[in-house]
Amino acid sequence: MDEPQQDTGKASLSGTTVALIVLTVLAVLYTLYFARSFLLPIAFAVLLNFLLSPAVRLLGRMRIPNFLGAAIVVLGLIGERGREVRSFLEHDLGPGGLARSVVVVTAMTMNGAQTH
Repeated sequence: MDEPQQDTGKASLSGTTVALIVLTVLAVLYTLYFARSFLLPIAFAVLLNFLLSPAVRLLGRMRIPNFLGAAIVVLGLIGERGREVRSFLEHDLGPGGLARSVVVVTAMTMNGAQTH
């Protein structure tokens, strides 16, 4: 008589299954690589939402509407960035360095970090 086979608890994967898993992972990575120009701004927006929403909620507790609180926070960040640039130009670069330099301030270059 044949004895029933005991289940060892280990699942075995066939070669076809492993190949399909590897191809699927490669396809997902390939897609993410080429979708990065679309997905990075979305990921950055979600990150900023997590970082800045406590400040907007604080303004909301002071009875400032959410849209106005968000505008105040963004304008505050823009103002702070302007202060940093001014501090760099006046203190770090100095008048002599400023006279010899062309300073271009932009939010972002074309396609990330291209320089010509």
